[in-house]
Amino acid sequence: MTVKHAEDCAKFIGFIVALPYCDNAQLGFDPMIKWCPTSELWTIECSSFSSQDGAIVKYYACDPVFVAERTFGWHTRGFEASLDLSAVDKPDTSIKDAWSYTSQALTDKSCNELQNI
Repeated sequence: MTVKHAEDCAKFIGFIVALPYCDNAQLGFDPMIKWCPTSELWTIECSSFSSQDGAIVKYYACDPVFVAERTFGWHTRGFEASLDLSAVDKPDTSIKDAWSYTSQALTDKSCNELQNI
């Protein structure tokens, strides 16, 4: 896209206007990582490493130790977490958020930041 052309300029302006209305999943954040305002902690749901039946466990974390945020592209965060809510200040696990699975083929040109405009 180039802003020299009126059509591309309109797409870019539409993108900038739509950006604040995107939900966290559209911005690339993992929907299984949520802020809990009552405990003022992050809750992270993921598959149990020790379970063969796909059981889900909940980790607790303070603020992310690593955050990569840009206007374009997927966001990512890294957390130090604990399964024990009372031991959240002594984390024993590192978790990086993951991008959600998509059934769209990678060759599909509509799978980009502008697809929801």
